[in-house]
Amino acid sequence: MNELSSTQAQRQIVETVIRLAQPGAACRFIVSGDAALCGALRADGLRAIGLETDPIGRGQYAVGIVAGARSRAALGVAIARVVPFLAGAATMMVLIEDGCGLGPQAGTLLAPFGFRIEAGVHCKRGLLLSAHRDAAEAMAVAA
Repeated sequence: MNELSSTQAQRQIVETVIRLAQPGAACRFIVSGDAALCGALRADGLRAIGLETDPIGRGQYAVGIVAGARSRAALGVAIARVVPFLAGAATMMVLIEDGCGLGPQAGTLLAPFGFRIEAGVHCKRGLLLSAHRDAAEAMAVAA
């Protein structure tokens, strides 16, 4: 993929994330596995931090984004690392890159944390799944 189409693909993901998450002014994002996506979200005026850059405050992020996982096991680990930083009512987005062998069945990795897939959008880089949980579901999982 050349640089222009890479930039266009990144822009498409950011726009899709915004459309699906519908973030408010105080909405905070935590991103795992894709520093460039985190930077693109910040460039768009959103409050985003990368998981790898030592996030502050567990339970304080409204949207978690997992990208870059190339296997089911890696995806499961990435999701498990992001979840503690999410608020009770939260949205989790998973970018499943083309050619990595994962598909919508990756949603089964979200269910144990109380998330239900609400949308899946094909982007230039792959499939972006959006899942949501409300506070009651988070409490039930914790119990």
